[in-house]
Amino acid sequence: MSNLTPFNKNIFDFSPSRIFDDHFNSLFKYFNTAIPKTDLRETNSEYIVDIDLPGINKENINLTYEDNTLYLSAIQSNENEQKDNNGNTVFTERSKSQISRYYHLPNGNEDNIKADFENGVLHVSVPKLNSINKKSKIIDIQ
Repeated sequence: MSNLTPFNKNIFDFSPSRIFDDHFNSLFKYFNTAIPKTDLRETNSEYIVDIDLPGINKENINLTYEDNTLYLSAIQSNENEQKDNNGNTVFTERSKSQISRYYHLPNGNEDNIKADFENGVLHVSVPKLNSINKKSKIIDIQ
């Protein structure tokens, strides 16, 4: 019975984004890595990135901007200990997972990036430079 298709799946959905879901989900469920949900908006003056990181402490989040790319990495550690009525440990469980993701944000002003973390959401504002940082040279044809 484990091979039955759940009712909420469309068996005729062969879109490229869904066709391998079952295979990848079964393969990657054994890895302790997650991809955070992200909202990315671009305005004329900045990029605004909101990243869901529930259950992660601010101290365990690393954020860098290099070569027009915003890099995020975070580590989440959990420990669950259950004791009996006498205070003896009956069960202890520990888990650790790493989250990483990167976002290509060209022409960002790395000196004025701002980030804050509240209620499990990392909010990052990357202002754009006024001019595009492309070095070019006019070559004389002889």
